[in-house]
Amino acid sequence: MPTHPPRACPVCRRLSCSDAAHQKRVDDWRARRARRPYNHPERTYKAEQVKAWVLEHGWVCPGDEYHAAHSSGDLTFDHEVPVSLGGDPLGPGRVVCRSANSRRGNGRRRRGSA
Repeated sequence: MPTHPPRACPVCRRLSCSDAAHQKRVDDWRARRARRPYNHPERTYKAEQVKAWVLEHGWVCPGDEYHAAHSSGDLTFDHEVPVSLGGDPLGPGRVVCRSANSRRGNGRRRRGSA
């Protein structure tokens, strides 16, 4: 039976992290997501926003403060105010590639960015 490679700690990115504080943070993240899973209206809203963007602009990520616009086959909806910080799940946002959305995490965009 094949074994899976060791996974990096999502906090410090080390393969052999045994820090109990890091494990507690990961458990807290999972608990928060379990309390607020994506619901059908939110999934539908995000899908509609991405679909409208693709119809108007094509499969192009407008970029962020680190990268210029580029083509992408994996576009997602990025909330202006992250839901984890009290933002409205059906509130305003923008369409960006998954990489740009993940890079931002749950932080707010810098002033002057798209």
